[in-house]
Parts: sequence; C-alpha cells; structure tokens
Amino acid sequence: MNSKNEKVVTSLVGDYAGGTPVFVHVKDDRIIRVRPIIFGEDEAKPWKIRVGDKVFSPPKRTNPAPYDISIRRRVYNPKRVKYPLKRVGFKPGGKSDTNNRGKGEFIRITWDEALDIIAEELKRIKEVYGNSAILTIASGHGSHGFINNHGNINRVLGFWGGYTPMIRNPDSWEGWYWGGEHVWGFDMAMGTPDQYDMLEDVMQNADLLIFWSYDVEQSGLIGGQDKSQWLLWLKELKKKMIFISPDCNYTASTKGDKWIPIRPGTDAAMAASIAYVWITEDTYEKKYVYTHGVGFDKWKDYVLGKEDGIPKTPQWAEGITGVKAYIIKALAKEWASKKTTLAIRFGAACRTPYSTEWARMMIYLQTMQGIGRPGVGICAIANSAPIDFGIKLPDKISARPMINRCANIVPKNPVKQCVYQTLVPKAILDPPIHWKGGRIWGPVEEQFVDFTFPMPGCSEIHMIWWDTVSNVANWNNTNKWAEAYRSPKIEFSVAQSIFLENDALFADIVLPLCTQLEREDFSYEGHPYVMGRGSDVGNFVAVYMKQCINPLYESKSDYEICRLVAERLGVEKEYTEGKTIEDWIRGLFNASCLPELISFEEFKEKGYYVFKFPDDWERNPGLRRFYETGTGLKTPSGKIEFYSERLAKYFPNDHERPPVAHFIAEGETHQESLISEKAKKYSLLMESPHPRYRFHSQHDTVTWLWEIRTHKIIKNGFAYEPLWINPRDAQARGIEYGDLVKVYNDRGAVIFAAHITERMMPGVVRVPNGANYNPIEVGKFDKGGAINTISPLNTVSKNAFGMAVNAFLVEVEKWKGEIL
Repeated sequence: MNSKNEKVVTSLVGDYAGGTPVFVHVKDDRIIRVRPIIFGEDEAKPWKIRVGDKVFSPPKRTNPAPYDISIRRRVYNPKRVKYPLKRVGFKPGGKSDTNNRGKGEFIRITWDEALDIIAEELKRIKEVYGNSAILTIASGHGSHGFINNHGNINRVLGFWGGYTPMIRNPDSWEGWYWGGEHVWGFDMAMGTPDQYDMLEDVMQNADLLIFWSYDVEQSGLIGGQDKSQWLLWLKELKKKMIFISPDCNYTASTKGDKWIPIRPGTDAAMAASIAYVWITEDTYEKKYVYTHGVGFDKWKDYVLGKEDGIPKTPQWAEGITGVKAYIIKALAKEWASKKTTLAIRFGAACRTPYSTEWARMMIYLQTMQGIGRPGVGICAIANSAPIDFGIKLPDKISARPMINRCANIVPKNPVKQCVYQTLVPKAILDPPIHWKGGRIWGPVEEQFVDFTFPMPGCSEIHMIWWDTVSNVANWNNTNKWAEAYRSPKIEFSVAQSIFLENDALFADIVLPLCTQLEREDFSYEGHPYVMGRGSDVGNFVAVYMKQCINPLYESKSDYEICRLVAERLGVEKEYTEGKTIEDWIRGLFNASCLPELISFEEFKEKGYYVFKFPDDWERNPGLRRFYETGTGLKTPSGKIEFYSERLAKYFPNDHERPPVAHFIAEGETHQESLISEKAKKYSLLMESPHPRYRFHSQHDTVTWLWEIRTHKIIKNGFAYEPLWINPRDAQARGIEYGDLVKVYNDRGAVIFAAHITERMMPGVVRVPNGANYNPIEVGKFDKGGAINTISPLNTVSKNAFGMAVNAFLVEVEKWKGEIL
C-alpha cells in the first residue's frame, strides 16, 4: 500500500485456455488500472534464438491481448448480472410456459429463493426422471483460473448421483481432428502437428511462409501478443509471406508480401491443383513420399484424373476457387523451389463443410516436399516457441474441473450417457440420435465408436445447468439451439454468468457470477506442452491470482455458487473436502514443480513466479525425427497415410470423407457451394473467422473496443457488428458504408452494418463468430450480429461431427425497416 492508498496486486486476464499475468491497481476497493507485468532484469530469463550473427529474445514482460487488457470495462459493466434472477412466468414443477425464454424477461429474487428453487427442482427432476435427465453444459470460453472454471457443477452432481454431460467437440480444429488425424495421428493435438521448436526452425531455415486460411494476429491473440513480435522478427529476417484467404486479413495487411483471395470452402481444389503442377513437372520428393508415406499412388491417380476422369489442373481449380490458373502455377513453382513452411493453426478453412479434405491435403502437400527437413513443415507461429520440459504444472486438459488435479476424491459419474455438443438441438428436439465419438483431446480410436442418446435405461433431457453460456453465439445453427432451449421438454434450467447474454437469456434462474478479479485463484500463462505444441509466450509465469476487489453487487464465484448448491443437496463436505480456497491453491502449488523453486509463502506474497529458461535445450523441431527415421507416427503404418486404411475399413461407403482426400463441392450433408441449387437464391458465400477484438463472446460488451470501426459500427446508440463486403457487391445492392443490412438464408436472418472494403474479395462477405445474441424474434431474427444463428446445423460430414460454421450461402440486402 502506498501513500495514496493504492495497492498493486497480481492476477491473470483471459480465457482459461490462454491468459496473461497482469498487475492490477486498486484504490478504495476500485480497480483503476490494469497493466502488463514488467520483470526485473534478474527476475526473468527468456529463451534465445540465434540466426546468423543475430540473437532474438522476448522482452522481460507479459503481453496481454488488447481485449484482455480492457477487463476493467468487463468488471464495471452495466450489463452484468447483479442479483439472482427468475424468468418472468417461470413456475417450479415443470408446468410453466417456456415461450418467453430467450427474450431476457426476468425479475430479481434473493439468493435463498434462487438456491431453494434450484435444489428443489434438482430433487424433483431426479425423482421423476433420474439423474440422467440433467444436462450439464460446462465447456469452453470461461474466465481464467483453476478453482473457478468449467466443470465445478459436474463435481457437485458427481457426488449426488450423476448427470448427462455435454461432450465438447474439437471446436476450431474440426478439419484437423476429423481429417488430419487419419493422415498422421497427433490426436492429443487434435490433428495439428508437433510444434516443438518450430519457430526457431522457421527463423533459421525457411525461405517462404504460406499462411493458408490463418490470421496469427486475429485468432492467435489468445494467450497474448508475443507472437506479434515474432512476426516482426520474420520480417526483419526478410522471410517472404504469402496469404491465402478470402479477406486480406490483419496479419496479411501488415506483414504480407502477397494476398491470394480464394472462395471459402474451395481450398481443397486449389491444393489438389498445386499437387498436379508438382507431379506433372516432377518437382516433388519422389522417394520421400514412398519411404515416409503409404498410398501416394492413389492420391496421384486422383490428382491426375485417373480415378474420376478429371485432371485437377490449375484451370480446373480456377473455375472453382476464383484464383487465376497462372497464380496457382506460380505459387506451386515458388513453393517447390524454396524451403517453404505452411503457417497454419486452426481457423476458417478447417471449419467448413468437408473441411477434412483441406486439412488432409495440407499434410499431403508438405509431405510431397519432404516435411520435417529444415525449413519445411507446418508451423502455427503461435505455440511454436521454445519450451522447457523441466517445468511441471497441473495441466489444463486432463481434469474438469481443474481442482480435481489436487482433490483427494474425484467423483465418478454413474450416468453413462452423454450428448455431443454439435448435436444438442437434435438430442433435445428429435431423439434418439446416433453419432461416432470425437471428444476434444480424445484418442483417434473414439472416432470409430458408436454412441446413442438416450442410452437404454436413461432419460431424455429435462433440465440444463450452464456454467458457460457461449453456445448460442458460437456453435452450429444456433437458431435451432434456441428452439431446443425453449422446448417444453426442458422443465427447468439454470445458468451462472457474469452477463445476461446468449444462453443465459434462456435460463429460468440466472445466478450472478463474479469476474476473475473479484476472487482468488491459481493459474499460469497459456498452455504448456500438453497439446503437442511448443510455447505460446516469451516468459512462462505461474500466478497466485489475488482477489483485487470484493465481488460487486451480489455476485459470487463459480466455486462458491457450487458450494451453496452442494450444501442444499447434502454433498458440501464431499465437494469442498473441508478445504479453504487457499488450501486448494496450496494443493495446486504442491502438484507442480514450484515447491522446488519457491516457498508457498513467498509465492503468495509476490503473486507470481517466472520460470527461467535453460541456456541450452535438446532441439526437436516439428517432424525432424520422423524425417530422419521415416516412422514413429501414431498411424497404423507409423507413416503419413495418403490412403487411410482405417477410413476404408470403418467407412467404406463414405463419399464425403473417402480414404484419399478429395475436393467435395457438395454432398448429401451440405449444399452450400456456388454450384448448389440454392445459390440461385443465396448468391454470396459467408466467411466467418475467429474475432480479433474479443475472444469468441468474451469482451463483446466492452464499450472501449466498440470505437474500432472494423469491430463495431455505432448507429442510434447501438453497436452493430460490421459485415465486410466488397464495393462491387455493395454497389449491386445499393448499399453504402454504414448502412444497416439484412443477411439471411433459409435458417434465419441477422442485421449488420456494412463495412465496404477492397480487403474482401467479390462474391464473399465476412462476419466473425461470437457477437452476443440479441434477438428481434427468438430463433429467427437477430440484431446482435450472431452469425452462427444461420450457419448450418449439419456437421462437417455424415461421419465427422465437428461444426461447419464457415463457407455457407447467404444473401444480403439493404435493411428497409427502422433503425433497430
């Protein structure tokens, strides 16, 4: 405490998957400033990369994402849930009208009243239907911390007889997970490749980087801005960067040497045509594809047209992709003539209908150039920095909730059924449903396992408990989710949320949740090596997250809310194990290597510990060992599989994900391409990437960020989501900059404000996912900019159950109604 009664405490901002340590300045129990931590000269020791006579090393500080540093506007935000709320018209007992769910009509009640209703409804549901009737939605995009994070509701119900969990799909990695894993494995990284030491390899050895459907400074900001500096290093080293994307994205516009616009959903056609150039011009590693791969001849037959009579020439691809044949040829020639790294993490192309085919072809192409040799690989830039394997911390993947990492007893859920996330609407509205497994971070073998809901002896869903409320803004065809949430089958629902937004609008009871700056917790910066990646940061830091201020209004932490419910259900002792919050933090501390480096008392007092990077480490960049040995991958052959024996065995008649990757314009699951019949009615393709100025839905309420015109356009006091549209398409529709426009298809409509720009290719429009749902008509018409409300409900393909929320057909017209 200084003379001005100001204190500075440590915390961590961001989503549970990323997060960055910060100093929080507090005066008179009010946060007045949030800033990065600047480390002392001897306090931090970041890694170093040497390239020639140059040495590159990160600064000794943390680098929060721009939206994370704005957290003060989340804490002090008028849209927060201040008190427990009850939906207008709700009556306990499963007999209330559900028609106003989603409209945001609530009245204030007391905590005791709310907890009594929750406990009594849980007991009633259990008595009438059994525990399997309770669906828990505890996944994705919550605030940071180990003690207060996804899944505490599962711990409570696990001690009380069980629940039906919603199983999270590999969102953002769909094409890689359902496609890439069948080429080279990497199931713990969801099909994306090994990133260890790849940044160093790229800096030292690559000549050319091709960023295919990937914007590092948009979807890569999770975990902070360190990688923005790494991109500047690449520019300093004069690495050429080419970007393939429907839009000239943020990284392309500031770092790129060339932008190649491509129609979304057609990337696999361009990839096949590049392979055609290499095969016909003999510019690929002919021995390598046989020593390190299996089934290359079947891929070659497809590319040359021997399989289907259609050679995949650049001219063929031009008509599909909109990319001129001469550009495809020039790209193929330059790619093959240089040490080329594909820069891909996740993003738009792996979230389209049939995205499995593009992801598999990316691996095929780099294999044809000898993947694993210096400078030739697939690198995310993010998650590719050096990492110290000596650091041992409780991982963020293996246990949900994360306090189970240091719990004495972890309850086992006696309910055997589950619901897959992309199938929640169908599970509620039209059971029974069937699918093949595909749990996020699950083994590839799960993709061949049959699942059914409801299972014999189990109930359908009659209650929902949310601890994260981001589905309506971020998942597939969420107008259908809205219909499911409003179904009379759902007799009771409860959400705990910081804001009255998205899924919380459909709850019968809403409980006010505090932010991470209003509670104590433990965490560390970013993901460690648990996902087959390298590091995402320059300095790896563990944090004792201090309670900066008292919880505002009547809000409480996730942990405390669950404790109060557990108390009423008679399982509080089991849930808490008699531990205080500090006891849990000490347990997580002791489960790490921190006790070897610092005492708990010193860690608590200081608030953080910076791990010092070793002077040297054993390099193992990407697939270097595979390049040297030709085996060791987690595939049946141990090699890269151009032809997947497993897909051929388990899905012999699947023409939407055949054993060899194909370009698929449309099929029985999707008709969303320009050759589809409905393109006559909906003539534009929608590109929907991850957002730059929020993390999915988080920070969408931050008014400071609304001042950025590519993020929001203010009209009549309302912040509209911008629709990027090319001047040619805007002029044809009589649209001027800032006009309100209606974007629609057969699944519904959304209002946006027009952002007219040459950075968008003609025939394609662009809206990032994650804008908060603000319905004009629930389940049909939205003005908040929630583009996922009109994305396809069907999954990637008939046997691949990820989302397909990019590259779908829409039409745009100038809004002729009143300003909403």
